[in-house]
Amino acid sequence: MPKEKGAVLGITVTFLLVFIMLGLGSVYFSGAQALAIQKRVSGIEAFWLAEAGIQSAMQFIINNKPIDYTDSSPQCLSTGRCYRREIDGTAVSNVAVRWQIDSTGTVGTVSGVNSHLRVNFGPNVLRAFTTTGTIDSPGSGGIDDHIEPDGSYLVHATFDLEGIFKITEAQILSLPGIDIYTNTANGQVRIDQVTGGAAVDGVTWINNNNGTAHFSGVIWVEGACLNINGDHMVTGAVFVHDTNTPPGETQISGNSAIDYSEAGGGIAAVDAVFANIGSTYPRSLHAVLSWEEVH
Repeated sequence: MPKEKGAVLGITVTFLLVFIMLGLGSVYFSGAQALAIQKRVSGIEAFWLAEAGIQSAMQFIINNKPIDYTDSSPQCLSTGRCYRREIDGTAVSNVAVRWQIDSTGTVGTVSGVNSHLRVNFGPNVLRAFTTTGTIDSPGSGGIDDHIEPDGSYLVHATFDLEGIFKITEAQILSLPGIDIYTNTANGQVRIDQVTGGAAVDGVTWINNNNGTAHFSGVIWVEGACLNINGDHMVTGAVFVHDTNTPPGETQISGNSAIDYSEAGGGIAAVDAVFANIGSTYPRSLHAVLSWEEVH
């Protein structure tokens, strides 16, 4: 009997130890799970704090038009819940026209929980060529032989002048440096003949005109498609708002090119146009060009 009692006691102690270990493990697991949930919630908070910093920075740019700015200390919405903004601007003739905004949201209650967002803010020009219709390059080579950077074009797009420039047609036409070309009876006047082949700086609005050009800045073609051929160069960006049904096909051929690259000067040419517009109508510079979460 004593041996049996000893065996029962041993089994009982063993089960007791197992239950104790299971209980401790459950407590540990519950604590770890609670910490993981807390970190997840804090991560979501940090994200929205960073987004609040982005929105605040955009309003700060609209009100103050800084070239560069960094918060000297975090901006806190409540204890331990803060964001910090850094603004890096690009200027033309000391007029800031585009900005990179970095915003980091932090939640101090949990160590290491933060979120970093980056937004590019400025003129609403995302690519070299945008059309409501289509684009083609007759002959040898493809579209990318005529557009820089490669692939910097969008077809079948939906857009209008006010959506791009953030101001009305009348406001654009009231500004200095605006060149207007109207259609002739047959609609085939070549733009380079009208301008004598000289480059025209600023916003160029071409009404119902198929032609060729050598321009710097922004070309806006309203009402029809565009033909660019020969040796002509557009340093900047082209918008073809063809209102026909269906919209027509823009053709680029010969040695013609549209360059909206930093190296080729296209971005600087567009920035110069928007610096001119933005000095009178600052809201023309206020478009979100890109948004990303930085890891």
